[in-house]
Amino acid sequence: MLQGNDKHLCEIYACIKAFKIKLQLWNTQLEVQNFIHFPCLRSNSNTVFSPYLIHYSINVKKMLLLEYEFEKRFNDFGKMESDFTLFALAFKTNLNKASENLQIQLINLQCDINLKQKSQDVHVGNVE
Repeated sequence: MLQGNDKHLCEIYACIKAFKIKLQLWNTQLEVQNFIHFPCLRSNSNTVFSPYLIHYSINVKKMLLLEYEFEKRFNDFGKMESDFTLFALAFKTNLNKASENLQIQLINLQCDINLKQKSQDVHVGNVE
């Protein structure tokens, strides 16, 4: 989902954030042996000597390592979340919640009728 041309930065961040949350969900579910998202483990969970269950703890460790590595690789994106939100929802952002160094530009942007109309025409910043 991150590959390809014409990807908006906010789209990329949304994909990264969604995958991070999915990793957390999968790890939580694996810890309690809920295999709803793991069809191979689920279909073999009743077999006592299933190779999937024998290596179950290894799979859990690998998933935790994947979550750790993913968090480490994309850590900077989390720090910029408020900037992404401001960029994506500039016309709906509360001026008082914006960083002080951007407030004047935000006022100018929000008051520009032409820009507001153009953003509505292309659905930029219009999340309902």
